[in-house]
Amino acid sequence: MSLVNSITARLQSWTHRFLSFAGRLQLIRSVLHSIQAFWANVFFLPCSVINRIEQMFRQFLWKGPVMGPGGAKVSWCDVCLPKKEGGLGIRTLRENNIASMLKHIWILFSDKESLWCKWIHSTFLKRKNFWVVPCPTHCSWVWRKILNLREHFQQYFKWNIGNGRSVSFWFDLWHPNGPLYRNFSNQDIYHSGIS
Repeated sequence: MSLVNSITARLQSWTHRFLSFAGRLQLIRSVLHSIQAFWANVFFLPCSVINRIEQMFRQFLWKGPVMGPGGAKVSWCDVCLPKKEGGLGIRTLRENNIASMLKHIWILFSDKESLWCKWIHSTFLKRKNFWVVPCPTHCSWVWRKILNLREHFQQYFKWNIGNGRSVSFWFDLWHPNGPLYRNFSNQDIYHSGIS
C-alpha cells in the first residue's frame, strides 16, 4: 500500500542518521503521524495496515537504524499513554483512525452542501434516517465501517429541537431517555401517526 511505502521510505531516509531516542520519538509524533493522519482523514485504514505501521514505529523508536524485531523496553500500549499517565504521548493509530471516520459522520449532519454528503444522501440514505438505515449488501467497505460506528458516535451527539424540521422524533437523540424508537415497537410508532 502507498501509505506503508511512504512511511517506509521516510524511515529509510532517517535510518542512516544517528538520531537520539528523543529525536526518533519526535519524528514519530510529528512527521510520521501526520502522514498517517492525512490518509486516515480520507480512508478507514484496515487493521493489517495499522498493525504494520505501528510495528514500523516500534522498531524505529526502540532500535533506530537497525529496524528489526525485538529491543522493546516497554509495551506499546504503555508507550501510547499520555505523558501525564506515564507514556510518551504517541497516539494509537486505531483510535486516531476512528476519530477521523467519526468526522465523516459529523459532516453528514453539519455540511449538507458538500458533494460527498449529497452523494451519500442520494445513494445510501434516500430520505431515511442515518441512525437506523440498514447496511446495504452492495456498498463500499468505508461506508460499511462508518455505519458500524453509529452506536459509538450517537452517545456523544445531541440535538437542539429548534423548529423541529431537522430532528427526527423517533430516531434522534433529543430525549433524556435516548432515541424513542428503542422504547416502542414498530407498530406503536406506526399507530402514533408521528412521522
